[in-house]
Amino acid sequence: MSAIPFPFVMLVTDRAVAGGPERLVAMVRAAVADGVNAVQLREKDLPPDALLHLALDLREVTRGRALLFVNGDIETAIACGADGAHLPEAHGDPELILERPGAKRLLVSRAVHTVAAAGDATLARADLLVAGTVFPSDTHHGGRAAGVGLIADIRRAVAVPIADIGGIT
Repeated sequence: MSAIPFPFVMLVTDRAVAGGPERLVAMVRAAVADGVNAVQLREKDLPPDALLHLALDLREVTRGRALLFVNGDIETAIACGADGAHLPEAHGDPELILERPGAKRLLVSRAVHTVAAAGDATLARADLLVAGTVFPSDTHHGGRAAGVGLIADIRRAVAVPIADIGGIT
């Protein structure tokens, strides 16, 4: 897979909630079998070697069935053969990623929290926006939930795919 599918359902990983890396892989396998068509590997506290090991396991689970994005670690995204890299809003210019060896084939996903950030990310060639936090979320402590109005405002401002995130059950 290399194009962003529609409809788009993304699972964002949390191995602590899953009960460990092995259970996480099993849960991702089940979710993909049930229709999830994108997985964002979001394990910010893992050391690089452990993150790569988990990314390779998830690549096997998702290959040809769901897009795999690696959150914040471009080298791991390239090394595991991920479909894309996900960047936080404050990461900088997505175009800079495409200059790295092996990165030209990556889709770039970008977190956005405002209409202005969505416009900036689109101008910098982000392929996908992950917008929120829409509803209160245990994984984004202290952040204000923006509500669905943010998504509507972003949709009116940009033409790239948008995934809503935060407290969606």
